[in-house]
Amino acid sequence: MFEGVGRRSSDAEGSFLDIGHNSLNGYERNVLFRNEGDGRFVEVGWVTGSDRVEDGRGMAVADLDGDGRLDLVLRNYRSAAGILRNRGPRGSDAHWVVLDGLPIGSRVRLEAGGRTQVRSVRAGSGFLSSGSPRVHFGLGDATRIDRIEIVEPTGRTRVRKGVPVDRILRLGLVDPEVAERDAEPDPATAAGE
Repeated sequence: MFEGVGRRSSDAEGSFLDIGHNSLNGYERNVLFRNEGDGRFVEVGWVTGSDRVEDGRGMAVADLDGDGRLDLVLRNYRSAAGILRNRGPRGSDAHWVVLDGLPIGSRVRLEAGGRTQVRSVRAGSGFLSSGSPRVHFGLGDATRIDRIEIVEPTGRTRVRKGVPVDRILRLGLVDPEVAERDAEPDPATAAGE
């Protein structure tokens, strides 16, 4: 039971190791992986300087400065939160789009540049942390989004085609009854008044 922390020599005797104010995990080197887009991930923490030895407890991912690049907020045991800003290159192969205002539980499928990506809107992402509810897609060198399909928890599906890149799309939740009512012509306008 609790190997390495302390163990009982029998059901009747023994005690747990007193670790005082120290962490149960100890300090470990952080790792950061880059998605190669072909099912492989490469560890790049040592290149970016994010491979610090810390007692990590939580991490949140969000675009904190609105530049389309995801930043990290780290929470370590008994220390202030730290921010790792993404300062990666901004070139013609670093396009992006963010979808904002979708209800939690929505599933988004995006097609651009011959690739398909799928994301879900989640309320939480880890222990002692939660990332942004915005849905972020890295698009590489794709200069236009062919298709975005959003399936909301209600089952309602929305599709957008030919969407420009490098922007935040504020979509929001649309009540179908309100949308239908608003789509009907005003009777006074229709009668020519």
